[in-house]
Amino acid sequence: MYIAHLFKTNLKAAFALKWGFVFNGIVAFFNTFVGFASFLIIFHKYETINGYNIYDVSFLTGVIILIYAPYASLFYGVSSLVERIEKSELDGYFIQPRNLWLNIACSHNDPTGVVEFFTGLVFLIFSGYITLANLPIFLFMLLLGQIIFISFLSIIASLAFFIRSGIYDLYRIALIIFVTAGGKPRGMFAGFVKVAVWTVIPAGMITFVPIDVIKGDFSTLPILIIASIIFSFTAVLVFNFGLKRYNSGNGFYSHSG
Repeated sequence: MYIAHLFKTNLKAAFALKWGFVFNGIVAFFNTFVGFASFLIIFHKYETINGYNIYDVSFLTGVIILIYAPYASLFYGVSSLVERIEKSELDGYFIQPRNLWLNIACSHNDPTGVVEFFTGLVFLIFSGYITLANLPIFLFMLLLGQIIFISFLSIIASLAFFIRSGIYDLYRIALIIFVTAGGKPRGMFAGFVKVAVWTVIPAGMITFVPIDVIKGDFSTLPILIIASIIFSFTAVLVFNFGLKRYNSGNGFYSHSG
C-alpha cells in the first residue's frame, strides 16, 4: 500500500508541473525517438536484419522503457544510496518503522518516469505484438524484468559499503549501458558482449526473453524466472551484509534491512 500511495503522489506531482510535465514528456519522447529513428532508416532499406524487423525493435524499446519507468517513478532513491553511504547519512533510517532499503529507494522520484510509461506504451502499441491473450504473460515477464533491473542497480549501489570511491560513476555507467543495450536487437551483440547482456548486465535477458515468448518460444522463460530470484536474493544479501559493515559517525550499525 505504501508503494501504491507513493505512485499516486508522484503522479499528482508530475501533473501538477503542468507545462513542465508537458515539456519533460516531449523531451523524453524525443530522446527515445532519436535513437529509434536510426532503426527506421535502416529498416526502410532492409526489411529484416538478423531476423529482426522494425516492429521487433519497437517492442524491445517499449519493454526497456516500461522496465525503467517504475524505477524512475517509485525507486529512484536507489540512485542516492551511494551518496548516503559515502556521507554516512543512513543513521536516520534505522529508527524508521519501514523496511530500510524500501524507505531509501522510495525517498526520491523522477517525474519523467510517468512520461516514460506512456512513451513505452506508444512503442508497444506500434509493435502490434501485445494482445489480450498474451497480456497476462507479458505483464508477468515485465514484473520479472523490473525485479532484475532494480536488483541489479541495488547491487551496484551497495558496493559503496565496501568501496568508498568511484561507485556512483560505475552506477551511472551501468544504468546507461543497461537501458541502451536493452533496446537493441540480439544480432548486434556477439562474443563477450553477448554473454555480458545475459549475465553481468542482464539488459538483453529482460527484453529478448519477452519477445521470444510473445512469438511463441517459451524455452528461455525459465531463465528469466531464475534470474529474477538470483538477482533479488543477491541484492538483499549484498545490501544486508553491507549494513553490517556500515560505519557512521556515531559508531557501527547492524541492521537486518
